Amino acid sequence: LKRIEKYAFTSLSLTEFSVSEENEYYSSIDGNLYSKDGKTLVQYAFGKKEETITIPEGVTRVGIGCLSPTMLDVETLIKQIYLPNSLLEIGESAFSEGTFTEITIPQSVKTIEEGAFSSCKNLQSIVLPDHLESLPDSCFAGCLSLKEIEIPSTVKSIGETCFSNCPSIKKISIPES
Repeated sequence: LKRIEKYAFTSLSLTEFSVSEENEYYSSIDGNLYSKDGKTLVQYAFGKKEETITIPEGVTRVGIGCLSPTMLDVETLIKQIYLPNSLLEIGESAFSEGTFTEITIPQSVKTIEEGAFSSCKNLQSIVLPDHLESLPDSCFAGCLSLKEIEIPSTVKSIGETCFSNCPSIKKISIPES
């Protein structure tokens, strides 16, 4: 197996990914699916029903939709997600529809892709890294509980529908720059 397309495991409540050690492209760490080198989290196994997720140090990318419980028949219990300081990229829809209430994005993150936190209905608070250059399309769309956001001074663009359908936002801090 050389390639797994995005959303390949949508609607599955797997408790574990088991990957042969001989596979040249993928590996399993704590029952979750990673790239062989362990630098990309490809898919979290939602059937484990954990309340807290800690992505291990050394991971540099959270892949497309990998922590999005989209279309699962079971409600996820994830209340907290801890991201490593090694993280550089957050993929498209990576956390979409997540059930956590707050998250801190490490300062190491350089890129957040489209829809990364869309439809996180319980998300109330997010801390963004100081050096982000853009907030992509639909990044926080549908975050019904998000109360306020501070835009880093390095942000040069905010994408379409970035904050659409966020009725609880009472304050957006836009820097002088």
